[in-house]
Amino acid sequence: MTLPDFSRLFTGPENIFWFMLGIGLTQAWQWIKCKWKDHTDPKGAPHKMKKINWFYVSIVATVAITTFIGVQNQRTYDFATKLANDTRECQIQFNTALRVRGAITQENDKLSRIQRTALADWIHDLIFPPPHIAQLPYDDPGRTEWGLTRTAQADREIRAAQEEQEENDKLRAANPYPDPECGK
Repeated sequence: MTLPDFSRLFTGPENIFWFMLGIGLTQAWQWIKCKWKDHTDPKGAPHKMKKINWFYVSIVATVAITTFIGVQNQRTYDFATKLANDTRECQIQFNTALRVRGAITQENDKLSRIQRTALADWIHDLIFPPPHIAQLPYDDPGRTEWGLTRTAQADREIRAAQEEQEENDKLRAANPYPDPECGK
């Protein structure tokens, strides 16, 4: 069973108007009753109109104000609780995305280092070949084959790292940062 939402019952300045209208209508009803009694019972005329007992009005006003404050406090508490839960959920989503994307970035950094190292080693080996290759003349087929083999090896290492980086790009696209939902 759900309880009705009383949070809108005592909101807005128009409630003061309705309260005063109620007091005025009560007085108008008392006046009409007196005039009716004067008409139907002329012996007791003029009949006295009942006055408002301000003690009871103050009790009603106190209860209304206390209820208003309680309802407003509950609304504030409910809003703060919902906001805290929404913010917590948003933070969890964001932290999860950060961890996944951080791991991808670390992997990408490692692959970039592999590529740079492979390229630097390849250039170094071409400029400063091992001593047994450096002794050969530049047009020697052994030196040429060694250069081609070394180039193919560096190319494989660089391409393998590039392929892994492309996979990382796909993973990064599959794990975007979540849209901010906090406070919505």
